[in-house]
Amino acid sequence: MRDSSVPSGNTRLVRLRDDGPVTALRFDEVSVAADLATWCGGEVSHPVGEPDVLVILVPGPSGARPARLGDWIVQEADGTHRVFPPAEFAARFEPT
Repeated sequence: MRDSSVPSGNTRLVRLRDDGPVTALRFDEVSVAADLATWCGGEVSHPVGEPDVLVILVPGPSGARPARLGDWIVQEADGTHRVFPPAEFAARFEPT
């Protein structure tokens, strides 16, 4: 059963290779940015000098990292969130 606090959309339960399951959401539409930001404790922003680009600043262990359209936001078992570009996500995670 999916946690009701997780925004609908491209939600996947995935497994870090050689580790346990985590929840992953893909930032695939600008319309879900606010919901994703709320879910991960981040904020919606525009990078300096890029007023037409929308990102989600995702707080993590080493500071906030921007999630751009197409990136995956992963909630790990301990509740922390990390951002992965599509290629890195595909290399590190697999469907459960």
